[in-house]
Amino acid sequence: MNFLALLGWRPKEDEKEILNFNQLVKEFSLENVQKGGAVFDMDKLSWFNQHYLKEIPLAELEYRLLEYIPESWQKEAKNAPAYWKKIIELERPRLVKLSDIKENAEYFFEKPHYSKELLLWKDQKKFSEVKEHLQYLKIYFEDIGQSDFNKEKLKEYVMPYAEKYGKGNVLWPFRAALTGRRFSPDPFEVAEVLGKEKTAERLDWALELIKNS
Repeated sequence: MNFLALLGWRPKEDEKEILNFNQLVKEFSLENVQKGGAVFDMDKLSWFNQHYLKEIPLAELEYRLLEYIPESWQKEAKNAPAYWKKIIELERPRLVKLSDIKENAEYFFEKPHYSKELLLWKDQKKFSEVKEHLQYLKIYFEDIGQSDFNKEKLKEYVMPYAEKYGKGNVLWPFRAALTGRRFSPDPFEVAEVLGKEKTAERLDWALELIKNS
């Protein structure tokens, strides 16, 4: 409604765009209706939609998003509501429309599939270096208790090592191993949501992928 109201009309305060129903009723006047044809801007519509998705109460959003994911994921989400809540909290800022959740959350429910080249950072060519970094992460994470497996503790363990050997060289393959994607949330946040066991599995899969490289 907010977007449709601004097609061909602007409030007196021209920079004001987010208006609820009562504000629209109060501010609307025929004097501010534009004479020219309205422009239906899909990018602007997406911007409005993303804004209002952030305004939906979290519990309601958790429920509404269930219908946009496969039944097998729904079952897992219902059996592990705390896990589903963490996924939504992490992915919510990136949702433009409700249906985006299927693509955005896939790697939380399915093993990611990717080519081994994705694990290489920029001009990096040696898989031996990637293997060394992933093995280091795996060993370090084994020393962290399940209750302490959070982004703060992970950063505390990993960042000194990453700063020594290059953040991209360490954090890029870490992200790729967890998500199988070039673009995703912060790998420490992803690891916290996945949990210790799934994070270890993802690192093992990546190491298996490059074991002969």
